[in-house]
Amino acid sequence: MDIRQASPDDLERCQALSPRVRNTHVWQLRLVHDPMTPQATDELGGTLHRSRLPRSIVVGPASGESLQDLWSRAADVLVAEDGPDVVGYVILNASEHGPQVEIARLVVAPAARQNRVGSRMLSAAAQWGMAYQRPTLVGHCSTRNDVAARFYQRWGFRFAGYSEAFYPRGEIALFFYRAL
Repeated sequence: MDIRQASPDDLERCQALSPRVRNTHVWQLRLVHDPMTPQATDELGGTLHRSRLPRSIVVGPASGESLQDLWSRAADVLVAEDGPDVVGYVILNASEHGPQVEIARLVVAPAARQNRVGSRMLSAAAQWGMAYQRPTLVGHCSTRNDVAARFYQRWGFRFAGYSEAFYPRGEIALFFYRAL
């Protein structure tokens, strides 16, 4: 398998890859309130909790943005090829908020999942970041995308925060970062 910079001809091949994943868990924010301990007005407490669903769900990209729109704004797009087939891609943006590389979207073809394709693409994204003096990777996913959240955690990303209405449909985003 090779990972290389995408060419304009790769857009159609990447669009053919399904970004949907099946999840059995979601992440929920639990506000912590101990009635025996008075909370100061400038203090909030909460934890993220991984909850099992009664049945699995299928989720796609929460951003709802077309691949073509993401591609046109990207700092770079890397594709993973296995022989003549594109089996994954990662869209990278240079953050406006510091020396970071934002992972706008990472997709692995369903048939290629569990074969370390995603890990190899993150490794290539890290190399890209270092080459452009951006020593931090930042990724985000919906609270409904447990597969992505767990993937970031396995890869050594740390939880960085959340945003209640980050995505157009009002879904909550979880943010993760990893220093390179």
